[in-house]
Amino acid sequence: MPARKHLVVVVPGIGGSKLAPPGRPDKPVWTSGRRDIGRLLLRPGGLSLGEHPVLEPVGLIDSLTTFGVWTHVHGYESLMGALGGLDGAVVDDGTPAGRRLDATVVALPYDFRRSVTVAAQRLDDEIRQRCAVLWPGEKPASARVIIVAHSLGGLVARYWAADPGNAQLCRALITLGTPHRGAPKALDVFANGIPLGRLGHWQLPRTVLREWPSVAELLPRYPVIEDQSPRQTGAAAGGRPMLRPGELAAPWLAKPAEQAFATVHQKIEDGWRTMPRDGAEIVPRIGYGHGTPRSCVWDGKKITVNSEAGPHRAGLGQWADDLGDGTVPAYCGLPLEMDRHAPRQMRVPYRHMPIVHLAEVVELVKSYEGVPAELPTRAGEERPAVLGLDVVETQPAGTPIPIGATIRVDADDVSQVGVWAELTTIPDTDDSRPPRRLEDARLTWDPTTGGFLTELRARDPGLYRLTLRAEEVPAGGDLETTAVVEVVDSDQLA
Repeated sequence: MPARKHLVVVVPGIGGSKLAPPGRPDKPVWTSGRRDIGRLLLRPGGLSLGEHPVLEPVGLIDSLTTFGVWTHVHGYESLMGALGGLDGAVVDDGTPAGRRLDATVVALPYDFRRSVTVAAQRLDDEIRQRCAVLWPGEKPASARVIIVAHSLGGLVARYWAADPGNAQLCRALITLGTPHRGAPKALDVFANGIPLGRLGHWQLPRTVLREWPSVAELLPRYPVIEDQSPRQTGAAAGGRPMLRPGELAAPWLAKPAEQAFATVHQKIEDGWRTMPRDGAEIVPRIGYGHGTPRSCVWDGKKITVNSEAGPHRAGLGQWADDLGDGTVPAYCGLPLEMDRHAPRQMRVPYRHMPIVHLAEVVELVKSYEGVPAELPTRAGEERPAVLGLDVVETQPAGTPIPIGATIRVDADDVSQVGVWAELTTIPDTDDSRPPRRLEDARLTWDPTTGGFLTELRARDPGLYRLTLRAEEVPAGGDLETTAVVEVVDSDQLA
C-alpha cells in the first residue's frame, strides 16, 4: 500500500503542457519559451491541427513567459513542488523519462488544442492505470482521487467526473481560475485573434485558433453579446437582445459554439446537477478584483469585448462588482450547480496565472487526508482585500503603457492611499544578471472611475515584470500584485 491515501493529479490550463511530435519528445514544438513565440510569428501553423493533427504531451511548462493566445503563463513547478512535499509523496512530473505508475502526485499534460473530451479520456486512462497499481483489487468507487486543475484543466476534470462511475472514484476537484461558464476573453481571441495593445489584433493566428475545439469550449455559455447590428436598429424599447455565441448570425462562431455546448458543457451540467451527495466534491477558487473582459458587442461585422459587466449585470447578484482575475470574470468561475452557494472563501486576490501558486491548495489536500486544514479565517469577511490591476499584457513597442488599479477592501475611502507601479526586466534563463528596475511611477486617483491611473514609458520589445503596490491600505495593510507584460515590435506583424 502507498504511504498516501489519495492519488493527486494536477491538470494544467491551455498552453500549460509541453507538446512534441509523436515519438520525438526531444523536439518539442511548444514549451512556452520565447523561441516558441518566435517560431509562431514566422510560421503560425506550427500549432495548427492541420499541420500537426496529433501532438504528444511531454511535461508541464516550467517557465515564466507569455502564451499570447491566452494570459501569460506561469510554470507549474511551484505547485508540483508543494504537492510533492506532502508526507510520503512519490512524484511523476509528466515527462516520459519521469513516468512512475506508483506515483501519488502526478502531472497530467495533454494536447490543449484538442477537445476537452479527448483530454478527459487521457485523464481517465491514467487514473485507472495508476489506481490499479496503487490499490490493486480495490473497487473503483473508493474516492481515491483528488484533482487540482487550473483554467481549462478544470473543464477537463469536470467532464471526466460527470460520468457517474468516475464521480465515485473522485474524492474532490479543486479548480483554480476555471471558466466554468466560459469567458468573454476566449470569444475575443476566437473572433479577433491575439490582442496586441492599441494596434488592434494580429490576424494570422486567428485561423489557427478557430481550428482548436478547446477554444470553442471556453466560449461563454450564457447571453453575453449585445446585438447592436443594423438589423436591430428598430429593436423594442426594452433594449437590444443579449445573445449566446451560438445564437449570433455568424456561422463561423455559432456552429462551433453550439457543438461545444452540446458535446462538453451539457454533459458537465447534467452530470454534476444529478451527482449524489457522496459523489465528487468541487472546491472552486476564483480570482477577483482585477480588470477583466466581461461583455461583448456585435455591430454586424465585428465583436468588441470590454470590461463592463453589460446589460446582464442585474442578474449577477453578489458577483456583479467582483470583476475577475484578468482573464475569467469572477461569476464565470462559479460552477452552475453552486448558484445558491455563498461565495465565502471562494474568492482569492489572484490574477489568472499566479493563482496556480495558491498555498491553500496543499492545505485543502491535507484536509482530505484527515489533517486539520490551516486555512485563513476571515470572520464575517467574504472578500479578502485585493489590489486589482488593469493592464493589457501584450503591448506594442513605441507607445506608452497605460496602467489602472482598484482597491477592494472594507474601508470607506481609499483615495489617499499611495499606489505605485514598478517595471523591471525579466532576464533570459541563461542570463545571470539580476532583474533591472526601469521605472517607478505613482498612480493618480481618478474619482470618475473610483480607481488609480498612470502611464509608463514606451519600451523596447521584450518581457517585463510589472509590480503594483499599495501601502497602508485602511483595513487592508500593504497590498501587492504582479503581471508580465510583453512588448512586441509591430514590424513582426507586417
